[in-house]
Amino acid sequence: MIVFRVTLAEYAHSLEGIGARRNGGRWNRKGTAVLYTSNSTALCLLEILVNVKQRYFPTYHRMVVEVPDDLVNPAPPVFFTEIGRSTEYGAHWVNDGRWAAIKVASLLSSQDAFNILINPAHRDFAEIKLLESSPLTIDTRLLSS
Repeated sequence: MIVFRVTLAEYAHSLEGIGARRNGGRWNRKGTAVLYTSNSTALCLLEILVNVKQRYFPTYHRMVVEVPDDLVNPAPPVFFTEIGRSTEYGAHWVNDGRWAAIKVASLLSSQDAFNILINPAHRDFAEIKLLESSPLTIDTRLLSS
């Protein structure tokens, strides 16, 4: 499976899930590393836009990551509206260790786009490869009011 990530330039060559470990996220507790990716660059940008408070974009990079299909849970994307349930589910997934990656539905997208969470602590994580990382030009009209 090919997945995408849009991230700040300083993390453009890292698959460690540093930001999620430092801050926590919808699907992980603070202190647990998880790499948030999507099946489209557009969904990555939407996920960033809902959290952007400034009137400019810092320098972002688009990462292309290859996750072997046998490391991804084949179940349909999981969806919870309550953040607490999402965080609980994510903690269980990381601790269970069965799958290196899972699909989760985004609150922002239709059913054809979803996020893929990757566990950097998974025993088979070395099989996950960063294929490309390059600067991403983002149309500033996305920030206009």
